[in-house]
Amino acid sequence: MRIVLASGLQRALSSHIAQIFTALWAETQQELVRASIRPRLSRSTVSYCFQVGGIDSGEYAWNGGAPSILIYRTGNLPRDLQQPDLVTRPIEDVCTLAHERGHFIFDHTQRRSQSAYESFRHGGPLTLAQKTVILEAERQAWQHAHADLMRLGWTDWASFDAIQWRSLRTYSDGLAQLRP
Repeated sequence: MRIVLASGLQRALSSHIAQIFTALWAETQQELVRASIRPRLSRSTVSYCFQVGGIDSGEYAWNGGAPSILIYRTGNLPRDLQQPDLVTRPIEDVCTLAHERGHFIFDHTQRRSQSAYESFRHGGPLTLAQKTVILEAERQAWQHAHADLMRLGWTDWASFDAIQWRSLRTYSDGLAQLRP
């Protein structure tokens, strides 16, 4: 009896996460296309991408007016890179998408943060002001992610908090190692 209840509950939870992920993916695609000043370049606004290494699980880029969000994977890329993968790791992916969408909402043209992130990604020295810009952008993106997921009916806050904490800790540790 318990096994049947547990598997039924797990199916319902998986279905709930799939609905939220699918809705967030569609909304994000529409918003990125609307924000684009280069509509012809905005075909794959949200997609998966293979990446080895790095601290990010995704990336928002303005791309000179053709905004996009990539969700990184080190393996297990889905067959269709332009659709949400509802099987492999939907909780991590929906949180990543919500976070990257948060970057879009907070600083959609990346004017506030792009130079600091570029220096950081290339291992260049960062000033305290640049480190502050990065941490604030990350914090703001997670706040927007939380609000979006709450609006969509998200209930797995323990997973969200763990993913958020891991991400912010990774940035904090990485920035602490760089000397101005």
